[in-house]
Parts: sequence; C-alpha cells; structure tokens
Amino acid sequence: TNIQPLKSSLDNVMQLQGVSYNWKVKEFAAKNFSEKSQIGFIAQEMEKIYPQVVLTDVDGYKAIDYSKLTPVLVEAIKEQQRMIEEQRKMIEDLQKENRFLIQSNNSYHAEMNNLKSDFEAVKAKLGLNISTEK
Repeated sequence: TNIQPLKSSLDNVMQLQGVSYNWKVKEFAAKNFSEKSQIGFIAQEMEKIYPQVVLTDVDGYKAIDYSKLTPVLVEAIKEQQRMIEEQRKMIEDLQKENRFLIQSNNSYHAEMNNLKSDFEAVKAKLGLNISTEK
C-alpha cells in the first residue's frame, strides 16, 4: 500500500558523492574487512538523502543497502533521458530554423546581385559612371 513514484531522483543522485576509502582493518579485526581499497558512499551522507537505504546495527554502525539504490538510479536515468529528448527536439527545431535562415539569406543575396546588375544596366543605358561598389 501507499505506493508512490520516486520524485527528484536525478536531483538527489546529483547530491551523492562517490568516494574511495579503506576500512580500519586493525581497529575492527573481528569484522574481517578487506585491506583493498573500496568504493561507495558515506552512509551518514546517504542517510540525509535516502534514509531508506541506510541500515544501522545494534552498535550504531551504519551500512548502505546498495541494491535499494537501483530504483533511484533507474528513475534518474529516465529523467535524464526525458531531458535529452527535449534537447534533441530543440536542436532539430533550431537546425530547421537555421536552414531556413541560410536559404533566405542566400535568396536575398541573389536578389541583391540581380538588383545590382539591373542597376548597372540602367546606368549604362543612361551613360552614368557612378560606382555602387563599397
């Protein structure tokens, strides 16, 4: 019950900061942490944005259930895809407008050249020697 679509997923994902880190292996020897460098998020920071994905054990240590981030990431991708489609449409519209303006400009140039030729012909018939070149 109470099923709600996720909102602002992309904005929330943009707030997340991925980090690399090393476990305090010697301090927590009983936990058998790997000595290799890890990648992830800081649970306390994640908790501010998505408290649903952060687990707290009886000792107060926090962990992230990364599998619960999948729906958030899917919704963020969908939001981003909608933005890409809107931008694609805007680009297509601008390209059409640009083609029209280029075509109009070429037409005006051709018309201007025709008018210059006509003007030169009229001058020649009238015997005028006025330069139109600038």
